[in-house]
Amino acid sequence: MKLTAEKAQELLSDPFEAHDVEFLVTDKVISKDGSVWVKVVPYITARAVQQRLDDIFGLTGWRNEFREVKGGQMCGLSLLIEDQWITRWDGAPLTEIEALKGALSGAGKRAAVQFGIGRYLYAIEPYFINCQLLTDKSECTANYVLIRHDTSENESTYLSAQWETPELPSWALPQADFTPYIEAIESALTKTELTKTYRSAIKFADALGRKDLKEKVEAARKAQFDNIEIETKRERKAKIESLNRKFKSFTKELESAENETVLELAFKKIKPELYGLCKESTLNAEEYQNTLNQIKQQQISRIQGA
Repeated sequence: MKLTAEKAQELLSDPFEAHDVEFLVTDKVISKDGSVWVKVVPYITARAVQQRLDDIFGLTGWRNEFREVKGGQMCGLSLLIEDQWITRWDGAPLTEIEALKGALSGAGKRAAVQFGIGRYLYAIEPYFINCQLLTDKSECTANYVLIRHDTSENESTYLSAQWETPELPSWALPQADFTPYIEAIESALTKTELTKTYRSAIKFADALGRKDLKEKVEAARKAQFDNIEIETKRERKAKIESLNRKFKSFTKELESAENETVLELAFKKIKPELYGLCKESTLNAEEYQNTLNQIKQQQISRIQGA
């Protein structure tokens, strides 16, 4: 079966197994209380990228071309899709350890991202991990890190520590269940909540390069938006009906006042309650207030004429 561009994109963008994802320390921090933290971000190994390309295109369906540039390497990754070679370029600087090898590996991985390989990892927020201090590297049972600690303006020492590999979010794993994100949209009770759940779901669907998931997210959002609109109108109608019933009781209370003192007390009690009900029903209280004022004046005239 011939590999179509759409199918190639889906296969290229698929999440990797957790063991193919490694984490890079991008920052090290010593807090005021002496605790040690590292900031880490996920990345795909070069071997995992190469295996993904072999699995999809075989040994003859992809190739790399490298060019040396000032301070690093450029990689042009070419893929054979629908009998056409498609090439995308990206580069990486020389690294501190094994400078050339690091630059070649980095450029190859970045070029692969241009085709969607591992691109979903950019949607994962950095992890901040509390480290466990060690007396010696031989004690390390997890990921080792050496952190410089400035003890004074002119003196510093190095602390040995280890950090545990974080777990990837469920959506960033193969065969991940995307149902919770759809269910979150479908259970949103307000437009604000719907917007929040929608943005989260569409962010991950987009990061995965999954057109089918994006379509499901959009469909779920539209359906729930319509449901919220219907429920909002129903609730507003019910509140208006309740307000109108309450307003009738207000008018009766004013009309039954025996004297001006009782009338004024009733009017002062009704006024804030009326404003509260109108606000809850998103109605302008002015018209209701004007009606109450008229009833009050009419009742005063009756009392004084009696």
